[in-house]
Amino acid sequence: MIKSSIAAKSAHARKATLARFLLIGLVAVALALPAAAGRDDSPRSKGGREVDLTHDMAPRGEVSLEVVSGDITVIGWDRSEMRISGWVGPGVDDIEIDKNDGDIDISVDLHSGSHRNNRANVDLTIHVPNNADLDLECVSARIEVDGVGGVINIENVSGRIDVGDSFRELNVESVSGKVVARSTTAPRDVSIEAVSGTMELDLALNDRSSITLESVSGTVTLSLDKNVSADFDIETFSGSIRNGLGGPQARREKFGPGQSLEFSHNGGGASVEIDVFSGSVRLEKR
Repeated sequence: MIKSSIAAKSAHARKATLARFLLIGLVAVALALPAAAGRDDSPRSKGGREVDLTHDMAPRGEVSLEVVSGDITVIGWDRSEMRISGWVGPGVDDIEIDKNDGDIDISVDLHSGSHRNNRANVDLTIHVPNNADLDLECVSARIEVDGVGGVINIENVSGRIDVGDSFRELNVESVSGKVVARSTTAPRDVSIEAVSGTMELDLALNDRSSITLESVSGTVTLSLDKNVSADFDIETFSGSIRNGLGGPQARREKFGPGQSLEFSHNGGGASVEIDVFSGSVRLEKR
């Protein structure tokens, strides 16, 4: 009885967290609408200029960037330097580079009122050392990261996020937009919180990996090696759970339309926790 009571309180706390995240997300969307309004298919037609800047940095340093809107591509390479190239809209006053102990902070300075009518749009490609850390904060952006092996932190109000290959740790907060992540090496930690939009993850895991996925609405698909050793704790408030790895299937909650599934696969090891308020969860074989 005590164990059941503790489990119920834990489930209630997770649902409260998701509800709070939904409220924050809706407020963020409302604040972001002016930045996204009036977007067209060819923002470069409104002017702007090309940029190409290169700076030395530590092989394991951190690159941070704050952007209002546009396309951001980050690629890992085998050089101890950061290069940022591409295009910035006419509302961008300057790009400032602040270097501190091998880290680089990139600031996109805007003219007053330039967040409207796409004047703050950017289309940037950033090359960073293979083992660098990355910190991106965006309002409305399409983000693609590949070959960056450090800790990756991404906050984005709206827009697709696509992270690939060899990251050591991934933390994502998204309000609206699809989140895709793939890893060929086992990450230490993956934490993704989303309000709306699907998650599609294809991950390699080891016994030390920890995966936490939370969504208010949208389908979560997690593809893993069929021989993965992991402990799973999955719950939906309103939605289905399908276990394509083999083993036990989800049971329907006694009170409410949701489902839950808790099991160990191949003796257990990695930790996988998934909470979805309204949506489905799919476990699949790689």
